[in-house]
Amino acid sequence: MFHHLLQDNQHGYPGCPVFGKVLAMIILLFLFSHSASHAGFQGGTGTKEDPFQIASIDDFQLIRNHLDRHFIQVQNFDASYENDFFPVGDFRNPFRGSYDGAGLSISNLSITFCPTCGVSSSGLFGVVDGGEVKNVTLLDVFITETENVGALVGYNKGTIINSCASGTVSGRNNTGGLVGYNDGKIFTSCANVDVSGTRSVGGLAGLNSGTIRDCYAKGSVTGDEETGGLVGANLTDALIAASFACGKVEKPDEAGGLVGFNRGTIESGYWDRDSSSREKGVGQGNDTGTTGLNTTQMTGISAFETMSQLDFGHTWLLTPDYPALFWQDVETIELPSSTENPEKTVSFQLYPNYPNPFNATTLIRFSLAETSHVKLEIFTLQGQPVELLVSETRSAGMHSVRFNAGGHAAGVYLCRIRVNGVSESRKMLFLP
Repeated sequence: MFHHLLQDNQHGYPGCPVFGKVLAMIILLFLFSHSASHAGFQGGTGTKEDPFQIASIDDFQLIRNHLDRHFIQVQNFDASYENDFFPVGDFRNPFRGSYDGAGLSISNLSITFCPTCGVSSSGLFGVVDGGEVKNVTLLDVFITETENVGALVGYNKGTIINSCASGTVSGRNNTGGLVGYNDGKIFTSCANVDVSGTRSVGGLAGLNSGTIRDCYAKGSVTGDEETGGLVGANLTDALIAASFACGKVEKPDEAGGLVGFNRGTIESGYWDRDSSSREKGVGQGNDTGTTGLNTTQMTGISAFETMSQLDFGHTWLLTPDYPALFWQDVETIELPSSTENPEKTVSFQLYPNYPNPFNATTLIRFSLAETSHVKLEIFTLQGQPVELLVSETRSAGMHSVRFNAGGHAAGVYLCRIRVNGVSESRKMLFLP
């Protein structure tokens, strides 16, 4: 259409001698705005309501050009690259936006020491300041750097939620399985990473001056100073709460099964004396709030009694192994009948689906205080039924079911549960 208009204008339009130039400018502006709306991503405009879509490591590299925008991962991808991956965000230009991994995975992230690159903090994200990173799963990372080294974030001054990593991380100072230096918040996250470093070395975070709550670490940890199964050094005014570590702590002698050096606060911190080979939860400093248990006490149904300060049935799940987080897709075991609380007026709980938003399937969890008939359905916002997921009697405890949105239109759906005549609903966002 534009081509024909330009051809017609070769003959001129009376009274409009600059029509061709104006039209050409309009076309160029249209094409530019159309291409810029996605900025090279798979889709989206970078707002909270319409985040840029990430489907590959090439897409992820583009984030460094839009550090204050919003992103969502739309498929699993491999982070293997011709050259070593360069972390997104640094102290001069930190990541300030949001990244939602949507429960999908990023595998084989590799970062190795580059003495001429000037990297100050290493991880998938180098520095996060005020930003949010959530629902990210990193598989088989391999990172070797110097200062502030973690699989997910090197230096965190933002918020990390529902994220986990596996693999190997090594550095010098402030080295952790998930985060190198945490000066922000880490909630309901985990690491199964073998970590090694020199000073302030931890299974989850190397150095903590912020908040860590409802987290765990399972990997082995090796360091020279301030070395712990969960956190290397927990500084003044820092908080570790409702968390545990069960990885082997190799050295030094003054290392702790949970924290290497503590000047902050620990509330309900647990460590496995058997698997860590550590009799002390804190290597140096205040050990108030820590509890050492053996492997039998920390696994299976025993964990419900011995790790009673963890919020089982809501934040934490009982499994045949160590406790897991509510968003993880693991084999669970029912809570003991003693979990019924006579003071509770609500006999069931519907948890947020994970991931949310989602692009294919999502996991829906609910818990029952007693054996009840359950009806779990998916509706459109207009109230039209989409799928009946559960309609049967279920026993007391935690339950999960997957919803596959394949074949349905993108948009917001309602997940509604009805138990004993009482219903509750949650919104879910499907982005195919």
